[in-house]
Amino acid sequence: MTSSSNLFLGVDVGTGSVRAGLVDQRGRILEIASRPLKINNPRPDHYEQSVNDIWSGVVHCIRQVIQGVEDKSRIIGIGFDATCSLVVLDESGCGLCVNQDEDESWDVMMWMDHRAKVQTEHINNLEHPQVREVLQFVGGSISLEMQVPKLLWIKENLAKTWPRARHFFDLSDFLTFKATGHISRSLCATICKWTYLANLEEGSLRGWSRGFFDVVGLEDLTHDDFAKLGKDVLSPGKCCGNVSQEFALATGLSEHIRVGASLIDAHAGVLGMLACSPARNCGTFSEQLSIIAGTSTCHMALSKRASQVPGVWGPYLSAILPKFWLLEGGQTAVGKLIDHILETHPAHDVAMRMMQKLAFPTIQAYLEHVLSEMKDELGLDHVALIARSFHIWPDFHGNRSPLADPEMTGMISGLTLSKGVKNMAKCYLAAIQAVTYGTAHILEEMTKQGQDIRMVTICGGLSKSEIFVQTQADVLGLPVIQPNEKESVLLGAAMLGAAAVRSASNSNDEDYFTFIVEEMMGGGQTFLPNPSLKAFHDAKYQVFRAMGRDQLSYRHLMEQEFCQK
Repeated sequence: MTSSSNLFLGVDVGTGSVRAGLVDQRGRILEIASRPLKINNPRPDHYEQSVNDIWSGVVHCIRQVIQGVEDKSRIIGIGFDATCSLVVLDESGCGLCVNQDEDESWDVMMWMDHRAKVQTEHINNLEHPQVREVLQFVGGSISLEMQVPKLLWIKENLAKTWPRARHFFDLSDFLTFKATGHISRSLCATICKWTYLANLEEGSLRGWSRGFFDVVGLEDLTHDDFAKLGKDVLSPGKCCGNVSQEFALATGLSEHIRVGASLIDAHAGVLGMLACSPARNCGTFSEQLSIIAGTSTCHMALSKRASQVPGVWGPYLSAILPKFWLLEGGQTAVGKLIDHILETHPAHDVAMRMMQKLAFPTIQAYLEHVLSEMKDELGLDHVALIARSFHIWPDFHGNRSPLADPEMTGMISGLTLSKGVKNMAKCYLAAIQAVTYGTAHILEEMTKQGQDIRMVTICGGLSKSEIFVQTQADVLGLPVIQPNEKESVLLGAAMLGAAAVRSASNSNDEDYFTFIVEEMMGGGQTFLPNPSLKAFHDAKYQVFRAMGRDQLSYRHLMEQEFCQK
């Protein structure tokens, strides 16, 4: 690479891998490197990782993507995003055990770790006014995926870890700490996952609630002005320091590189998709629903006005863009759900062999080919109609939004004795439809509270499927925009690095992200809804909603029966 233009690095730590991307100042990703991460699942609902494994992956991927850059001084900014996992460090900055077996190699409690059920119920059942004040910002009840229930679990269950803990980080903030040596927190993680508060009426930040932590049983975290949780809270993209000498030596980077305050991975995807010209042509930031479809799926909506939606997290002030309120819905398992349905189907091995024989890149691509053939064989106008009598309630790992019920489980209606590849393809299609009806349910609740959504942007692994993206458009009845730059999360992370450079040169510039979004803007493909499928999807959506109500009635009946005995 001999061009003299500036370059930026984006680092994304996802559920199963670390990725790094080299991005130019026009928002084009030039190089990508990835490395898988280890996951420990020692007990049901316990999911753990290692900071050493993660950081080793970060260094490896950065070295890979910059090896072709002759003049390393062209790289001037770096940004990090990560899953909202919990990192616990001691006084010296070393990881502390989060493993009940006292295996010290596991010091990260993952976002998908659901061990803190008792602590979550305890917090949600408290009627204290300072607790209820905090819960109004998380849809009325705190999620066991958030950090406060996990902190309480550690305090109650890990007697050796808790007294030694000096720093509790969201994973993305741990990464900026490791890169710079400076301790800070991003407003994104603290306000979205750690109960940092804003004033609804005034549209300003308020900070930590001492009363909340006292009441829930975490009063020791309030000492020294909440030092263990974070005193220095920065807006995303604000410069939080330069690359440290240690990090520079490990990666081959220059020490002059600015590091931007981090984002949660899904939130980085939102930022990356804001830089998509078709979306800007369709409307404003406030009219866009951003869907990040990966292992789980997040549904993000920005607004200049604060609104509260039961079962939807937020509103969070300035969590992505300064002065914009964020609403965050989500589904706990989407990519993971589809993988589970395919991997457990009797025809899985046959489908894998056929995929390889016919040279399809993925099993999903092969099944979409099978669906196309089935449509023609059955004389149907649309592939969607194949799943007319096959219905799935997709909450195999609980419901994040809008029911906010971790006890919800999966349901399937339409099973037969068939176990061939065609049946597998039908299951796959029904799963895609089901998770999309889940999105429709979230959007319906947002709309009731005044959110005016006129378009959808989508990224993540599932967005590479044309059937998945077209189903979003058909079910939601909205144009769905797929950015040409498919790696929106990596782009968003790199934009943090660009923002850090700009904010470092002008600390009073509150519009730094708008400039970066316009500078890195790219194109995209627009999928329009098919009006002929509206009645079909409306009917299936009603079945979907009925299945959810039925499950709750089943639970109620069994609880009554159990209590009677």
